[in-house]
Amino acid sequence: MEFKLINPQTFVQVIEFNYDDLENWITEQVEKYKDLTYTDETIKNAKEDRAALNKFKERIDEARKDVKRRYLEPYNAFEEKVKKLLALIEEPAGAIDKQVKAYEENKKAEKKKQLEDYFTAMLGELNTLLTFEKVFNPKWLNATTNIKNAQIEIEQIVNKVKFDLQTIKDLKSEWELTLIDTYLSTLDIAAALREKTRLEEQKKKISQVVETNKTIEAEPLQEEKTESDKIYTRKFWVKGTADQLRSLGQYMKNNGIEYGGIE
Repeated sequence: MEFKLINPQTFVQVIEFNYDDLENWITEQVEKYKDLTYTDETIKNAKEDRAALNKFKERIDEARKDVKRRYLEPYNAFEEKVKKLLALIEEPAGAIDKQVKAYEENKKAEKKKQLEDYFTAMLGELNTLLTFEKVFNPKWLNATTNIKNAQIEIEQIVNKVKFDLQTIKDLKSEWELTLIDTYLSTLDIAAALREKTRLEEQKKKISQVVETNKTIEAEPLQEEKTESDKIYTRKFWVKGTADQLRSLGQYMKNNGIEYGGIE
């Protein structure tokens, strides 16, 4: 079944009216108003001229509206009938659309579950560090994406994460756990290396702060063994940010130096 117009020949191709006559007459009439200047004595004429022009303008516009109304009447009737036909189609089409979308969502859920299972099997010792949602790419669920290709991408991601984590461990950094946390939050080895550089620079600054902020106070702690073998304690204050002081505390602890903490 096709949509067919029964009487296409009834469509008006051109709406004809006495355009040329009107254009010539109006041009002739308005010519005299172009350079006309009204005075106190002729302002009454100005109002009359304005009213005459507006009245003629309204008559022409009314003619336009009348033509538009007459030509729209059959179109409005035609449009109403077409809308009724569309409504008859929309109800079953909408019901079918719901079923199609539900089917597609179920297929996506099944595919995602397959990929998640594959990811879990690939993880090995990373099962407590990396989640599927962290690496999940929505495009894997597209009908145009073959599940085998998605599995290859997952395998590449997992292998890269394993390689990057081993790279971090090979650095044997004192901030290894921090670097691993940074990496796992971004999956960007460059970000972890930048964090390592930042911590090293921070440690260097803290060391400089320690050297320049020592207090000149020393007193005997207690006698040990002999008079000549005494243990002294040196008290000093260090100024720095909370992060700097925490790093300093970790540094001193790692080197067996007693640290009183932040006050």
